[in-house]
Amino acid sequence: MKKRLIAPLMALALSGMTGSAVASTIGLAGGTIVTTWDTFPNTPPTPVVFSNDAPDTNTGQVSATLSATMTGGNITGAGQRLYAGSFGPDSFPFDLAINGTTNETIPIIGLVLKFTPPSGGVAASANFFTVLLNGVAASQQVFTGASVEGMNNFQIYHWYWTDANLASGAEIQFTIDSAADHVTLDAIQIVPEPGSAVLGALGAAMLVIRRRRK
Repeated sequence: MKKRLIAPLMALALSGMTGSAVASTIGLAGGTIVTTWDTFPNTPPTPVVFSNDAPDTNTGQVSATLSATMTGGNITGAGQRLYAGSFGPDSFPFDLAINGTTNETIPIIGLVLKFTPPSGGVAASANFFTVLLNGVAASQQVFTGASVEGMNNFQIYHWYWTDANLASGAEIQFTIDSAADHVTLDAIQIVPEPGSAVLGALGAAMLVIRRRRK
């Protein structure tokens, strides 16, 4: 595993040396079957309102567009990061939706978010976002890593619906809600079929949970 991390870490180090503010999917988990938003429309800072934002990359398993409404916050880095924060008594939360249709049968689906930790620190990251698929909470939430890009320390979390059983042509809607608390969202990634290694880890985790319950 350490050898596999060398190339990404070198790329991240180069990014930090150049001071680049470019958003990147470096560090995002999920294999090759992905739909990714890595940049966001560069709209006026307040309010942030956009709709029908097509993915930056899409390999065709899911047709989807991203929409969002924010009562405050801004798009930073020439449209490459979505920022919201709390200022005194005012709170400017995220209110994002991904609307789409499946183009093939998908038994398992996941959503990955890469974001800077909230002001409460890394420990607060796990429960910072509320992520639903068609109104249903994920069956698994997994911390998949962290990356440092430029001056930003990102946390990468993956929500899995392991029994989604989405038929071809099914309509889907992911909703991503969060109290602001100073956070920058850098990338969103839909993963229709997580890699076998990740599924194996999930299976092992479930066995541990079941044994503890017994």
